[in-house]
Amino acid sequence: QFVKDSDSSRIVSTPLARKRARELGVDLSQVAGSGPGGRIKVNDLDHLGDSVAQEMPRLQSEHGLQAQEISPSAARLATARRVSAAKTNVPHFYITQDVEVSALQVFRATINKRSPEIRISVTHLLIKALGVAMAELPTTNRIWVDDKILAFNQVDIGMVTETADGLRVPIIRDAGRRTLEEVAIEARTLASRAQDGSLTQKEVGGGSVSISNVGMFGASSLIPIINAPQAMILGVGSEQALFRPDEAGHPVLHKEICLTLACDHRVHDGADAARLLARLARILKNPSVSMQTG
Repeated sequence: QFVKDSDSSRIVSTPLARKRARELGVDLSQVAGSGPGGRIKVNDLDHLGDSVAQEMPRLQSEHGLQAQEISPSAARLATARRVSAAKTNVPHFYITQDVEVSALQVFRATINKRSPEIRISVTHLLIKALGVAMAELPTTNRIWVDDKILAFNQVDIGMVTETADGLRVPIIRDAGRRTLEEVAIEARTLASRAQDGSLTQKEVGGGSVSISNVGMFGASSLIPIINAPQAMILGVGSEQALFRPDEAGHPVLHKEICLTLACDHRVHDGADAARLLARLARILKNPSVSMQTG
């Protein structure tokens, strides 16, 4: 049941109800309000939290399941609430492109041979390339905040990092204008700080986009959840070898990765996303042209 103002499409709810809905990951449009005029109050959501708490005992009694209840850490609980709210409140859409990376791997090997202490990874290359692409398409560097669009003047990119206590997203600042080596050094430093839990608030806040690379785990693709209030996240899959026909119809071996861009539809549309992915693909196919190195 949708509860709305008589003269608007807004769902009427109290501040406490909205806070509780974010904590539970609940879409208020699916809740019937008991207050005046159908206003949703916090106690209208209480039964939703109770139903979650009662589910495990019910499963154990009905099906004989044996399970241990584990209280999540504060960090993991915060992540759970954040992604639940993002998936509920941010209108996601997705666009996917397979990108040729043969030249990118040659470029990477050349740099690592020249400067082995830097150890450039595919993630570092993607951060740099995405920074360049977004700097060339400045309308992609925006987020949605309080019914307004906020445009940034530098490209700050989040790097989704796995830790023992859940995911962290440190931010590489001004990725488009920094050299590839600077990006790599900063990314490794921040990843290390994420692992030992020493990231500061300045190192995890801001930016309009993140990158989540699951290629090292062998996954062919990823459809990610936006790290709100950012407006985009790039999911990266593993390198795949496959044959595609050349202009004469002869099979040619290609090395490709699948890139999936999740976007906030309040800020971007399909054309924006397609242009950005196309620009990113061109950079990755010819990295020596656009990737500034030291």
